[in-house]
Amino acid sequence: AAEAIRFKGRSLLPAGLRKVEGNFLRGDTILILDLERNELARGIASYTGADLRKIAGCRSDDIEARLGYTYGDVAVHRNDMILLTD
Repeated sequence: AAEAIRFKGRSLLPAGLRKVEGNFLRGDTILILDLERNELARGIASYTGADLRKIAGCRSDDIEARLGYTYGDVAVHRNDMILLTD
């Protein structure tokens, strides 16, 4: 997921989530970290932290089956994300 975000300008999909920490609401600004825990980006969450924990690692078309509803296919849309550089 980090490579797709950093080099291809992609949105963060639930399938790319490895771990979700903290309690936050849909619409809150969240940190996006790579596997080494370096801050990669900041973005606006499409789902709550609790919801993202439930759908982490799943395909976007499985979101509604897991949650019973959907707010879209992405955890953080690329238009709602700011990439950070070293």
